[in-house]
Amino acid sequence: MKLSLLKLLDKLGIGISFICILHCFLTPVLLILAVSIGFWAKLHVLFLLLVIPVTILAAWLGYRHHQNTNILWLFGIGLLLLIFAEPVSGMVNYNYSIIADISLTSLGGGFIITGHVFNHKRQRCELGCHCN
Repeated sequence: MKLSLLKLLDKLGIGISFICILHCFLTPVLLILAVSIGFWAKLHVLFLLLVIPVTILAAWLGYRHHQNTNILWLFGIGLLLLIFAEPVSGMVNYNYSIIADISLTSLGGGFIITGHVFNHKRQRCELGCHCN
């Protein structure tokens, strides 16, 4: 049961993180087309509220299974970057804050995706699948 939940959480985490990165790359284009910029700030918070519990649960269950602290570091750094990106997006200088927000969020999402991928690979190794 724990392995199937961990597998689901890792796949969910990879998907959410990918959507976050896609959102960051499309934001400049979509902001031009968007009627209300306030929607994007709410979407960023919504992603954050989804990513934090999924990442923490997947990291915790994965660590209990494989005991690899390097994967925990990937998750931790990624979460810190995402959390730090939220207040940066509200800085006074809009041009710099949007660049910093996109950069921090993309980098944080990349760390989290990498953590989920390694978590998933470690789980597959434990199940006897090919580990390369």
